[in-house]
Amino acid sequence: MIEWSGREFEGEDLRDVDFSEGDLKDCKFVNCSFQHAQMKELQTSGCQFIGCDLSGAQLNNSVHHNSAFVNCMFQSANLFVSQFTGCKMTGSSFLSATLTGTTISGGDFSYVNLRSQDLKGQKLRGVRFVEADLYGCTLEKADLRDTDLSRAILAHSKLSGADFRGAMMDGVAFVNVDVRGARLDLQQAVLFARSFGAKVD
Repeated sequence: MIEWSGREFEGEDLRDVDFSEGDLKDCKFVNCSFQHAQMKELQTSGCQFIGCDLSGAQLNNSVHHNSAFVNCMFQSANLFVSQFTGCKMTGSSFLSATLTGTTISGGDFSYVNLRSQDLKGQKLRGVRFVEADLYGCTLEKADLRDTDLSRAILAHSKLSGADFRGAMMDGVAFVNVDVRGARLDLQQAVLFARSFGAKVD
């Protein structure tokens, strides 16, 4: 079992390293490849992954605290029942990734690509999703209170029963969205009406 603390890697091919059940603390990885790596039940704390490729990586049941995955690729990665607490995920892409049962507590998911992901019922309160691509996402009954969704792409998403109270939604275009039963505060209701061309006095 790998237990690394304070180690730094740049441009390394680490896909053959078995990180399963490992423990990484305050490590830094820049432009490294973890393609199809075994990372089940991996724990990271205060680590930085910058521009790394985790496509196809097996990250199921992994736990991450205050770590950063900036501009990383998670295409087709398995993140089943993984946990992200206070993590910075800006600019990362999760196309075709498995996020079933993933827990997200706080953190910054600005500019991420979460297209067509199923986040139904997720507790996402306070998460930053500035300019995030949530096109076609299923967010039914999700708790999105106090999130920052400024200029996020929500077109064709399913928002029925979601709770948006207190969320920042400036610049959001509500195009072909299902908002039946969604909870909005007064300011958000005005933004929603204006996005359809209504004049609110």
